[in-house]
Amino acid sequence: MNISETKRLVLRQFEFSDAKALYSVFGDHEVMYFGDGVQSKEWILDWLRSSIEDYYEKRGYGPWAVIKKINQCLIGYCGLFYYPNVNGHPEIEVGYRLARASWGKG
Repeated sequence: MNISETKRLVLRQFEFSDAKALYSVFGDHEVMYFGDGVQSKEWILDWLRSSIEDYYEKRGYGPWAVIKKINQCLIGYCGLFYYPNVNGHPEIEVGYRLARASWGKG
């Protein structure tokens, strides 16, 4: 399901078939430098399951796939993430990551 779109991009809900494309994001040490480091294919599948089952179905929001319209390639994600305890309070945070090949493209 599409969430939003611009002239060049589409934001849509993730699907399990996105796992392979997500490896260009979560499997790249430069992209993950400020995160928890490079992630395994199993971790990516679990992240997708959490996005689909925990976020979309239970909260109605979550991370969305960022898709280039011109070639329909997944280039990353952006969206909302729930954290139950940040200094004693729940918070919703905006998060994103893009594949390195898409950096600096405006």
